[in-house]
Amino acid sequence: MIATVRQIEYATNLLKQLGYDVEEYNLDGMEVWEISKLISELKDELDGQRWNGLVTACCKLCKN
Repeated sequence: MIATVRQIEYATNLLKQLGYDVEEYNLDGMEVWEISKLISELKDELDGQRWNGLVTACCKLCKN
């Protein structure tokens, strides 16, 4: 089964937030399971970036 429009839109949004070139991904040709896996990986990466940003901000506050 081909990925849904909403999955493609969500994956596109995540890719852009993370600074990836959306054109490098064949989102329209992905199956549901493929794009679901990609979305999961992208969300984990985005959460990791946010967590690292919070830790960095906290460390800067503690040093002051």
